[in-house]
Amino acid sequence: MVYGQDFKPLNWEIREIHLSISPKQWIAQQRDGITFHLLIDAPDGDVYLRSGVYDSSSSKVGILEIPLSAITAAQK
Repeated sequence: MVYGQDFKPLNWEIREIHLSISPKQWIAQQRDGITFHLLIDAPDGDVYLRSGVYDSSSSKVGILEIPLSAITAAQK
């Protein structure tokens, strides 16, 4: 979800990804992590990206929030 300072949603994307990996692959993923590449449109300005992951097998949730203005400033 992308939202502004007033916490009003500006854009969002919902994806459900199912993984089927072998025990050998799981060992490597535990060490290296699992990478996903998703695109979302975000306007310029003081906006934030909030991304979450839900693991249905363990019922665990993780959420990360990033101020996109910081990324834009770092790229300049």
